[in-house]
Amino acid sequence: MNIFLKTVILIMIIVTISCSASVSGKKHAMKVDHEKIYAKTIYFMPYETQNIQIVHDDKSNNLLIVSYITLDKARFNNLNEFSFILDEDTRIKAFTINRKAQPIERILTYDESNFNNQLKYDLVEKIRFFGNLWKFKLTDEELAQDKIELMIKYTISNQSKDEAYHKNKAGFTLNGNLWWYPSTFLDGGTIKLNLNIKDSYEVTLSGNPVPFESIRSYKFYQHTVQNLFDTPLNVEAKKAK
Repeated sequence: MNIFLKTVILIMIIVTISCSASVSGKKHAMKVDHEKIYAKTIYFMPYETQNIQIVHDDKSNNLLIVSYITLDKARFNNLNEFSFILDEDTRIKAFTINRKAQPIERILTYDESNFNNQLKYDLVEKIRFFGNLWKFKLTDEELAQDKIELMIKYTISNQSKDEAYHKNKAGFTLNGNLWWYPSTFLDGGTIKLNLNIKDSYEVTLSGNPVPFESIRSYKFYQHTVQNLFDTPLNVEAKKAK
């Protein structure tokens, strides 16, 4: 090997080592942003009414859910940012405020000190494990309206028994304790459920039968309850024997 070629190889080795050292030095000097606890206070949305519409697909046993919510402006207390909880296996398809699409953000890191209504540690851990915590911000224009109405359209995935949504050959269950519908830890307002389902099913709400209207081969259930955070709404649909 001639001297010129040896010299070229040596230069290449030196450059490679130098670049490696430079990259290594930059790596160790790089600023790392560690996950921080959410810095703001979390206020759950107060509402007057929540109208939940459920469409059931008999073939797939899947659900499409749309929640129409009228917020309670009298309980805003000069706030413009609010939150709600949905089960972790829901997928929000659309979110609107007064019929206009608006951004919505998931809060990822928080602890019991963040919540305005002082939730216990065990409950916050339950939210973290089973739920998604969402927040939205109202503009000055929206706050100036007489009514502020939200629309949340979402699907929910099948899960294990006793979780938020579980389906099998016999039917399905929706567990309100795990937030299958937009939930808060505030009392007040009403929840109206509208469920359209094939007439081969029988539906109970929180273990109680409810009236329905039959049209052709479908049953249309309507039921209104008071919104009490410690008495969530549970739904069970079973195929009639």
